[in-house]
Amino acid sequence: MSQDVSQDDENILADWLNTNSTKQVWSILKLAAEPSEMRQLQETVGETNKRRFALKYIKPLISIGWLEMTIPDKPTSKLQRYRLTTQGKHILSIIGK
Repeated sequence: MSQDVSQDDENILADWLNTNSTKQVWSILKLAAEPSEMRQLQETVGETNKRRFALKYIKPLISIGWLEMTIPDKPTSKLQRYRLTTQGKHILSIIGK
């Protein structure tokens, strides 16, 4: 996957970040530098509803290519973890500067 982000992707991302707390997204990305359980990611932003958290943060982060499942063939596995993609690591390094 290319680390370049198209203008359309940037616009979609900007809209998404404007409707979600950038601080919360940043917290998720930092924690996902190592494979993390949904519960761990959820706790880092203080979200109590797993479904709402997945819809608001996890699915969009996977869709834009910053996060991936460790077991993509079994999305509901109790062993499922989430980690940064190469692009997610690149974004984290940019944001962290």
